[in-house]
Amino acid sequence: MLVSDTTTTRVFVSYAREQSLAFVDYLEQMLKAHHIESWIDRTSLRGGEKWLAEIRRGIDKCDIFLLVLTPGAVESPWVSLEIKHALRRHKSIIPLMFYPCVLPRQLSGHHFIDFTPGTDFQEKFAASFPRLLDSIADIIHKQRATLAQPHKRFRSRIALISVSILLAVVSLAVVVTVLVSNAYWIGQIQAQQASIQGTVNADVWATNTAVIATNTSGQGTRTPLRTLSTSPVEMRLQVDSTGLVAGSPTAITALTEEVRNAIASDNLSDRQAGLVLVYGGAATVSDEPLAGNISRAVIDNVLSPLGTEGMVFGDTVYRNYFYLGNAASTVIIQIYLYV
Repeated sequence: MLVSDTTTTRVFVSYAREQSLAFVDYLEQMLKAHHIESWIDRTSLRGGEKWLAEIRRGIDKCDIFLLVLTPGAVESPWVSLEIKHALRRHKSIIPLMFYPCVLPRQLSGHHFIDFTPGTDFQEKFAASFPRLLDSIADIIHKQRATLAQPHKRFRSRIALISVSILLAVVSLAVVVTVLVSNAYWIGQIQAQQASIQGTVNADVWATNTAVIATNTSGQGTRTPLRTLSTSPVEMRLQVDSTGLVAGSPTAITALTEEVRNAIASDNLSDRQAGLVLVYGGAATVSDEPLAGNISRAVIDNVLSPLGTEGMVFGDTVYRNYFYLGNAASTVIIQIYLYV
C-alpha cells in the first residue's frame, strides 16, 4: 500500500452500532496503524439539527466514505442519510460487507469488499484488509491526479453537466417507470439470492432444491428450482453456552424446547428451511473460537435432530458464524425459508 506521503488521508465510517461496533473499533485501529484517520460517530442517541450538521461536516472533510454493510445498516434511516449526503458531495464510497445483506438502492452499482467473518475473524480480516488499503490508495492517487489538472477537471465537469441535462430531457419522455422499478427490485432479489446461495455448496443446493413433477401422461417434467425468501425469520435465544459446548443433556434439552416453541409460535411447523445461519456470541475478537463452538453445538445437537423429526430443519444447509459484540449466552438463528 500505499498512502505514504505527508498528506493525511481521512475516511468517514458509516455503520449500525448494534451489529458492527466491535468490528468498527478494530477497523479504526488498523487504519490508524496505516496513518489513515477515521471519522466515526459513537453517539448512541442520534437526531437533531446539531447532530446532523456534525455528521455532514464529517463527511465533507473526508476523502473516502466507508460503509459497513449489515442488515441493520441497510435498514437504518441514519445510515441512509449519511449515504445520501456522501453521494451529494460526490464522495468515493467503498462498501464493506460484514454481514450478508443487499446493497442499499443508491449503491446498487458498487462492488463491496467481503469482510464477512465466517468461523475465523482474524483470518478473514487479514485477507480482506489489504484490498481495502489498495482501494483507498487507488482512490487517493486518482483524486490527487485530478487536482493537479484543474482545467481538465473543469472541462470534465462541464461535460458531466451536459450529459446530466441530456439524460434529464430523455427521462421526461420515458413512460416505463413501473417496468424500471420492477427490474430494479428483481435485480435486488436476485443479488441477495446469489449472496445466500454462494455460501452453499452447489451440489448440495441442487440436491435440496430440484423438484421433478410427473404429469398425467407419466412423463417427467423438471419444475423451476425453489427459491429462498429474501428476509430470514430470526430467533434470538438465551442459552447455557458452557453446557452446550460440553454436551450437557440439560442445556441441549432446554434449548431444543425453546426452539420448538419458537417454531410453533411463528407458525413454521409446515414450512421448510433451505438455509440456516447460526451466530454464536463473541464479546470480543478473542472470544471467536468459543462462539464458533457454540454455534456448531446448536447445529449438531439441536437443529439437526429437530430436522430428523420432520420439522422445519429437515434437509437444511447450515452455516455457523459468530456475532461480534454479543455475549456468549446469546445465540441468533436466521432461517431462510423456501417460498
